[in-house]
Amino acid sequence: MRLVVPALAAVALVGCEEHGSGGGPGADASAPSSDLAGPARPRLCTGGEVGDPTCPINILPLPKQRGATVQFVAQALGGGIFLSDMKVDGGQLGVFVVHPRLVTRTAGSPALTPDPGDRFANLVADIPPGGAVLLDTAALVQFAPDDEVGMQFDEVSPFRGRE
Repeated sequence: MRLVVPALAAVALVGCEEHGSGGGPGADASAPSSDLAGPARPRLCTGGEVGDPTCPINILPLPKQRGATVQFVAQALGGGIFLSDMKVDGGQLGVFVVHPRLVTRTAGSPALTPDPGDRFANLVADIPPGGAVLLDTAALVQFAPDDEVGMQFDEVSPFRGRE
């Protein structure tokens, strides 16, 4: 699927606790890469409106793409985590992405674990400056409070400006 999307309304930028990097194009999820946003321990929404201090938007910078980010809201879900309001934001310069996949890392482990559902396998998006691609929700089971979540890509490069 190839998407070119119009600009979306601005979203409040609320931090995420970033802790490292790894993963990459055509690589095993546990191999180091520069095409990984995060992973980071997500800040949880405990109520209120998205963007409020009690319901922060987690923001992970995309590699090598100034201003482009992965954004999501995280909520505790039993022994797991539920991710909503997920998007890849093109930032001020736009970004081209291929096959984003959620990855998790257990606290204290260097290894990344890819989401077995690989729900965005067919996504190819050329996101213009100020634009974003909205992603589906995700429930990650067996996700502990100190675990980390990120998004790995087969490719992250500058906006190509093609439809």
